Amino acid sequence: MEILSKEEKTYLSILALQEGDSNQAGFLTDVLSQDNSSADHIEEVIDLYTELGVIEKTEQAIKAHYTNAAQILDELPSSDYKTDLLTYFSKLKNREF
Repeated sequence: MEILSKEEKTYLSILALQEGDSNQAGFLTDVLSQDNSSADHIEEVIDLYTELGVIEKTEQAIKAHYTNAAQILDELPSSDYKTDLLTYFSKLKNREF
C-alpha cells in the first residue's frame, strides 16, 4: 500500500495544493504522480504539510465535522438506533490517526 498515491487525493494533499505556491504545488504534484514514494519524499511532504499548516487545518475541520454531527445526534429522539449511533460515533471520534 502506498502512503502517497496519485489515485488517492487526501484532504491534506488537496488542501496543500490549494494553500501552496506554484513551486510547492508542483513539487507535491510530482511526488503524487510517482508510482513509488521514497522515505525522503514522504518526509518532504510531511514537512510541506507542516509548513503550510494543513495538518492543523485538517484537525480543525475534523473537529468541526464531529461537533456538527454531535449536534445532529443530540436532536434525534432516544432509541436503540441512536444509542448504536452514539457508540459508533464515539469510536470514530476517539480513533488514532
